[in-house]
Amino acid sequence: MLRTREDIKDFVNDIEKNFPINTWKMNEVHVWPILRIHLYFYLILKIEGEKEVSSIKPINIPTKDVKVFFFRRITYKIKRLLRKLYVVFKDYSMWKQKLPQKDFLFLGAMGHRVTHKGMQFNKYFDVLIEQHQIKKASLFFEYDSSSISNQYHKDLLFKFDKALIAFKIFFSFNDKNISFDNEGYSQFLGFLHKSVQTKDFSISYSEEKISHLVQRQLAPKILFFKKVLQKIKPKKVIVLCYYSDDIMLFVAAANQLGIETIEMQHGPQIPIHLAYGSWSSVPEKGYDMLPRTYWCWDSYSKKVLDDWGKDSPLYKTRIIGNPWVDYWKKKQDKYLYNNYILYSLQPSPLTFEQLFNDILIEFIKKEPYIWFIRLHPRQLGELETIKILLENKGILNKVNVDNATNDALPQLLSNAKIHITHFSGTAIEASFFDKKTILLNAIGLTSFPELIKANKAVYLNMEEVDFYQKMIEIIEDEVIIIGDDNRDVLKSDNLFE
Repeated sequence: MLRTREDIKDFVNDIEKNFPINTWKMNEVHVWPILRIHLYFYLILKIEGEKEVSSIKPINIPTKDVKVFFFRRITYKIKRLLRKLYVVFKDYSMWKQKLPQKDFLFLGAMGHRVTHKGMQFNKYFDVLIEQHQIKKASLFFEYDSSSISNQYHKDLLFKFDKALIAFKIFFSFNDKNISFDNEGYSQFLGFLHKSVQTKDFSISYSEEKISHLVQRQLAPKILFFKKVLQKIKPKKVIVLCYYSDDIMLFVAAANQLGIETIEMQHGPQIPIHLAYGSWSSVPEKGYDMLPRTYWCWDSYSKKVLDDWGKDSPLYKTRIIGNPWVDYWKKKQDKYLYNNYILYSLQPSPLTFEQLFNDILIEFIKKEPYIWFIRLHPRQLGELETIKILLENKGILNKVNVDNATNDALPQLLSNAKIHITHFSGTAIEASFFDKKTILLNAIGLTSFPELIKANKAVYLNMEEVDFYQKMIEIIEDEVIIIGDDNRDVLKSDNLFE
C-alpha cells in the first residue's frame, strides 16, 4: 500500500525496472514520460485524500453519430464540414501567417505572472528579457486560455489554444501515418489492475484508450507544434513548468527539430517530484518530451537533475539563481510592513482543514504576531471563501491576506520575521533572503533536506504536545542564517548568446 510520495517514487521506479516502458513509442517518440507524470499526480491525489482521483480528464472515445433522417443528416454534415473549414482557415491558417521569426520563444502561463507596477508581469521571463535586452528577438506563447488586458510585453504575446483546436480539425481530414508500439503494455495494465490504488488508472489508460490518445491528441499536437516552430525558427525554447501535456509535446517537437529546449525552475526540483527527479531508465537517445537543459536556482536542485542526467550528454544543468529574487535584491524599495509571519498556502491536494487546523488557529488567536497569509495562484478564485473561513474562525483581524497575496513574494520575504509553509517551494526563496522556514507537513522533510541540514528550515509536527512551545521558540530565535551564492561563475551573462 502506497502511503507517501517516497513510496510513489519507489513504485514508479519499480515499474521502470520491470516493464519495457521504453518500447512504448508513437512514431519513435517515447510515450512513457506522459504516462509517468499522469500516474505520479494520480497517485498523489489518491494517497493524500481527494474524493475523486484523476490526474487528467478521462480519455473518452467518441461514439458514432446518432442516426437521423437521411436528408437532415446530409445537411448537418455539410454544414459541419463548412464550419470546420472556416475554423481551420480563420483560427489556424491566418494565425500561423502572423507568426514572426524570433530567436527566443518563451512558454509560460497566467500562473507565472504577478502584478507589478500595475501590470501583469511574468516574474521569470520578463526579468530575463529586460536583463539581456532581447525584446526584439523574443516571442511569448501562453498555454492557458486566460485573457488579460494589461500584460507586460503584450506585443510579444501569442496564444495557441484556438489554433491548436483548428489544426486538429484539419488533421482529421488527412491520412494519418501514425505507428504506436506498445509491446508489454497489457502486462503493465494487468499489474496496475491488481491494486485498489491503481485499478482506476489501468481502466482510464486501457490499450484502446491510450491508442485513441496517441492517434487523436499526441500525434496531431506534435505535428502542429513542429509547423509552428518551423515558421518561427527559434534558436531556443524556454519553458516554465514543462510537464503539462501540451508543453511536453511542444518540447518533443522542438527537440526533434534540433532546437535547444530549456526548463526554467519555478519551484522545488526534488527526488520525489517525478517530473524532475528519479528518472531511472532514460534511454540512450533520451526522451524527446523532456527539456535538454535546466536552469536551476540552487546546487541541490542541480544535483537532483544531475543524478539521472549525468550519464547522457543530452541533458545539461546550470545554476543561474532565481531571476525574480535577484531582481528584487537589486531594488531599494521600502515596504510598509515588517516583522510579520508569512504563511504561504498551497492548493489541492491540501484541504482548508489542513491549512487552517484547530491547533494553528489557536496559535494565531493567542499569540501577539501579525500573520500575512499568501494564497497560491491557483487559489485566487477562493480568496473570498478563505476570508470568510478566517472570519468564522475569529482571526481575520489578526491576518493580512490582500497584501500577502498581491505584493511581490521577494518583498514579503525580505521583510518577514519568519516564513511558514507546508512544503511549498517558497521555502527555497525564503532561504535566498536568509529567512528560516517552518515546515508544517512531513512532505517537507523529503522536499528540503538540504535546507533542513543547513538550519534554513525546520519541520514541526502539529500533532506533538510541545508543538506550541517549539513554534514560539523558533519564531523568537534571533539567530541569522546565512545564505550562499553558489551559481555558475558566468551566472546568466551568456544565457542568450
